[in-house]
Amino acid sequence: MGERCGLELVCRESPWLIGNPDRLTQIFLNLARNAIEAAPPASDVRLEVENREDAGVIVVSVHNDGDPIPSEIAGQLFEPFFTTRPQGTGLGLAIVRRLTEAHGGSVTVSSAADAGTTFRVHLPTLL
Repeated sequence: MGERCGLELVCRESPWLIGNPDRLTQIFLNLARNAIEAAPPASDVRLEVENREDAGVIVVSVHNDGDPIPSEIAGQLFEPFFTTRPQGTGLGLAIVRRLTEAHGGSVTVSSAADAGTTFRVHLPTLL
């Protein structure tokens, strides 16, 4: 059996969100699953929650140290049915974007050979 990666959760405080708990869970499960599948063996995936009160948002970052996402496909990642996996449906990240936007938020990705890949979900906080 191959080595598995771990999931590290960093949450310094418990911010409040308004939203559908099931939909929010789906966002983070999809991102965590993708990050784990793309992570090198025996590495950790980091999920970090930051409350940026000054901006009125919570930022949830999901990071792995896997191979970088090629720049020529980065713009297609959130498109429905786009996949790089032989058995993928291409719906996971499209669902992430749609559900995030339905909650008044946004999702971004950054990826580089020396820094790994990070997806960031920005969601408005409870005022």
